[in-house]
Amino acid sequence: MNRNILFLLLCVLLASCQKRQEVAEETGNKDLILWYNTPATDWMTEALPIGNGYIGSMFYGGVPTEEIQFTEGTLWTGGPGSNPNYNFGNNNHDAYKCLPQLRKLMKDGKFDEAKELAQEKLTSKIQYAYPSQFYGEFGAQQNLGSYIIYITGCNHDSIKNYKRGIDLNTGHGFVEYTADKIDFKRTYFGDYPDRIMVYHFESSKPVSYSISLISPHYTSDFKMYGDIISKSGYISDNNMKFYVMSKIGSDGQITCADNTINIENAKYIDFYSTAATSYKNEFPSYTGNNPMSICADIMSKLGTKTYQQVLNTQLADYQELFNRVEIELGDGRNELPVNLRLIDYADYGNDPGLEELYFQYGRYLMISGSRKGGMPLNLQGRWNNSTTPPWSCDYHCNINEQMLYWPAEICNLSECALPLLEYIPTLKLPGSITAQQFFNARGWTVNTINNPFGFTAVGEDMPWAFFPAGGAWLCRHLWEHYLYTQDTDFLRYKAYLSMEEAVRFWVDYLTLDDDGYYVSNPSYSPEHGGISQGATMDHQIVRDLFDNYLKAT
Repeated sequence: MNRNILFLLLCVLLASCQKRQEVAEETGNKDLILWYNTPATDWMTEALPIGNGYIGSMFYGGVPTEEIQFTEGTLWTGGPGSNPNYNFGNNNHDAYKCLPQLRKLMKDGKFDEAKELAQEKLTSKIQYAYPSQFYGEFGAQQNLGSYIIYITGCNHDSIKNYKRGIDLNTGHGFVEYTADKIDFKRTYFGDYPDRIMVYHFESSKPVSYSISLISPHYTSDFKMYGDIISKSGYISDNNMKFYVMSKIGSDGQITCADNTINIENAKYIDFYSTAATSYKNEFPSYTGNNPMSICADIMSKLGTKTYQQVLNTQLADYQELFNRVEIELGDGRNELPVNLRLIDYADYGNDPGLEELYFQYGRYLMISGSRKGGMPLNLQGRWNNSTTPPWSCDYHCNINEQMLYWPAEICNLSECALPLLEYIPTLKLPGSITAQQFFNARGWTVNTINNPFGFTAVGEDMPWAFFPAGGAWLCRHLWEHYLYTQDTDFLRYKAYLSMEEAVRFWVDYLTLDDDGYYVSNPSYSPEHGGISQGATMDHQIVRDLFDNYLKAT
């Protein structure tokens, strides 16, 4: 194992020990600032993430034009709205009938024939309602759009003292610079209690701003009611509705015309934004929420809160979580921007402060991306700027989804595991159909790929799409949450039934081999192994599930 990876793993284990009960009144005295000395030009490698558990935003820090790209976790193509025949991938109704023949072929050593039979009979066919439908009925997580903020009223040809970054002690993104003898400062953060994203702009002299919202989806024009500005839209693929609502406070004059918000002669802007969709995680329709009502309720509760009050709310919430864990490895090269520190680290490797920053950055992303009430983290966390993201930006349950949440409990962020823990029981109903159709088994299962519309079936190809142990492995997170919290109500009323039904599946699916052992058959080592009678991966997960279930009982 690479020594740096091993070192970081040891850091994770060592750093999980200390919890602060009190909320820090001051930011931590440890320098945990991730910063750059130039604006970002690339979304993936340079823009910086903030989030409130529901919305993930990426800011570039551009001058004089800023872009803040964002999405909302439930915004997806695919699902029932995209295809009237959508059935959660369970469109291979007689799949399980091939199992006796498949097992006999493997018993006889005819693995190539078994592989071909499994590919033909044990996979689903993702349906396409129209030819250009990207990812078909399975869908993909969606970029909602970008706020484009343009600053006028001064000369931006010469920029001095530029700095862009995230202060992990506060959870605040920031941009600072001087132009035309005017000092500019921006502060960005996600406010989970108020369910808003906060973008604060200030300058030492009055300037003017124009704000527009661009989206790859159909949207209405801005509508302005007092200090509230809104846009509605929908996903053409499945008719999912979404709504974006903003509240603006400023010492300047605010108007809205030609689909642009204009703020004239302002020394500050307080820009609060929220978004919601019509998605509702209820089998089988997965729709039913009113996004406009959700946004209106959020803004109503925000009321007349001042920026300082919003800031205080966010700090108390964020630091109560973040300040639970400290890690002390040594001094670092904090005077360098991160891009230069990474180069220096690759050459010399002597920057323990960077390793501390990396560890705490992971905790920051967990707090920003995964909070109770939101969707679980996806393959890109909470952040996506594409309508056709890699691997749909979905929930890969053959390791990736579990992997995303490995740091939650051990890094003293049990609350941040709740989106996954609350999501798992919603897979039982569609997963029970998959269990019956593909494996002639009771209980429930989920395979490699999963979307928010109950897709639990085997995907289109072997071996990567076949992994019925996905549900059992997810159950490990239910049990670990109980181990860390000792919350018996959670175990009794939320975790236990999901574990029990996963056990039922494996009691039915395991088969006796010639040596008298119960084995997972057929099985694959995820994504790379050939078809087999009893892949070790399955057996480790199922043994763990059975053991945890007995303890829970």
